[in-house]
Amino acid sequence: MGDWELEIAFHWPHNRFALGWETIMPDEEYNYCTIKVYLLIVTLTLDF
Repeated sequence: MGDWELEIAFHWPHNRFALGWETIMPDEEYNYCTIKVYLLIVTLTLDF
């Protein structure tokens, strides 16, 4: 795997309280994948 970035974001419970995931695949404008995992008050974002 080449370049990648992991972002960990914490949120106040009244701002974001989500459980789930989201994937964004590469297209003509962006040539990388993004996977977001929502773990209640924490969001993990992996760009690769």
